[in-house]
Amino acid sequence: MQAARLLEPRPRTVRSKLIEMARAVPLEARFGKQGVLDIWLTLAPYGGNLEGVRAGSLAWFGVPADALEPAQAALLVAIPRRPEA
Repeated sequence: MQAARLLEPRPRTVRSKLIEMARAVPLEARFGKQGVLDIWLTLAPYGGNLEGVRAGSLAWFGVPADALEPAQAALLVAIPRRPEA
């Protein structure tokens, strides 16, 4: 559902949540779980105009995502919840 929300941003309402749920099913059917995860990792917000794990890891830590230490990766996972904070 998060990938569906990132692909088609809408106001946070119950109606929008229902639409996200409806979009998530065909999205997973078409791309599979790994494909949906790839979409989310590409579009996740990391503050300002940063989108995706690659951009987030480079901006926040100055290293590519595959070179992150476990603690850095854990922080990077938490940032999309509230990137401005």
